[in-house]
Amino acid sequence: MAYQQTLTAFASDAFLRDAEVLRKTLLTQKIEILKYGIFIPDSFIAEMEMFASRNILSNEINPKYLTAVPKEVCPHCLKAHALRHAELLGLPADSKAFLETALPGKNGHNGYYTDQGQLIKAEHRETN
Repeated sequence: MAYQQTLTAFASDAFLRDAEVLRKTLLTQKIEILKYGIFIPDSFIAEMEMFASRNILSNEINPKYLTAVPKEVCPHCLKAHALRHAELLGLPADSKAFLETALPGKNGHNGYYTDQGQLIKAEHRETN
């Protein structure tokens, strides 16, 4: 795939720890992949940011400021939600293929993922 070089932003897992970093990463990738005719709508990016915000696995305490800092979102659940949401939005196959390649992890856990504690069936095929 011609856009493989644009995937370096997902090499780091920093976007799993911060919904704003996730949004910025997706927006950057959106601009890069447009060169290849692949489109990711802003509504999709907004939904991924909201999913990450509402599905933080745990908080850790910042000892310097004694404040709770979100730790991270499960990459498998994020990927499953992204692929399911892409299906619901009717994104083209090349956009879904990009998301499947770009996002780390598997498509959920044995065909399911959680969203705010609710178990949801991943509608897209399982990836490795």
